[in-house]
Amino acid sequence: MPAWQPVVFQGWPAWRYTAGSVTLHAVPVIGGRLMGMAWQGHELCFIHPALAGRMPDIDDPEAWAQCCEGWHFPLWGGGKTWIAPQSGWPCDEPWRDLDSGCWQASVSGFRGDILQMVSPVCRQSGLQVRRSIQPGPGDGTWTIEHQVMNWGNKPFTLGLWDVLMLRRPGTVIARLTAPNTLEATEGQPPLAWLAEQDAMHLDGVGLALHCRDAAEWKVGLSASPAALQVELAAGSTPLRYVRTLSPESGARYAHGHPLEVFNAPVLPYFEVESHSPLRCLSPGQSLIWRVEESLRCDRM
Repeated sequence: MPAWQPVVFQGWPAWRYTAGSVTLHAVPVIGGRLMGMAWQGHELCFIHPALAGRMPDIDDPEAWAQCCEGWHFPLWGGGKTWIAPQSGWPCDEPWRDLDSGCWQASVSGFRGDILQMVSPVCRQSGLQVRRSIQPGPGDGTWTIEHQVMNWGNKPFTLGLWDVLMLRRPGTVIARLTAPNTLEATEGQPPLAWLAEQDAMHLDGVGLALHCRDAAEWKVGLSASPAALQVELAAGSTPLRYVRTLSPESGARYAHGHPLEVFNAPVLPYFEVESHSPLRCLSPGQSLIWRVEESLRCDRM
């Protein structure tokens, strides 16, 4: 029996993988998302309750506006692959074919343990994105391999951008490469404000970001090791989610740093975000980048 099984999740056709206490749900039909990450049935990903199970016609302005709920694009939830920088997005929204289009999914590997989701070729940018999710050697570990291909007729400078929406509350922990490698994103509250609000604790290079309240802020950082740890809870069970990158010396990043954390002002979620180095892709070229992830009980 394949490790990934077709199921219905939150009203969407989906794929499920379970190993020990951890269950992952992937939803190809709205942007190839890792929509669910649960510990013993306790869901940790934010999934917008008003959008669960919906699949809009992305070419129908009225249907699209209903899903956006007054925002620039639908906040579906879960984890997705975006194209950075955000300043390059058309009309301040990610490319629709990539973010909300219907991706194709297939299962491969000797044990059916690799789930591959492939986007349509974006009609606006000429880009196509592939996400492959493969469980690791131990329960609660997996790798997401991202690939973007340029099928357009001109070079495209970009970075791959992995964004995961988690349910509040949570605390993000990192060890900075140096104190000055943490900075507030332009247009967001300064670091001093975060400290005053008890949302940030910085002890030398030890950083803790507390995502508890409905207040908008965002920071970028470089860490050593290149990892973010997130303290969560499933009821009374303390959990630790970790995402790790392979560092690249001297790399340039679309937003200045390989890691970002965002706290939402209204909806009850926060985001852990990772960036690949910037690359200029000529027509026909592609970029592949991997993120290692794990979810474990913090008592272990």
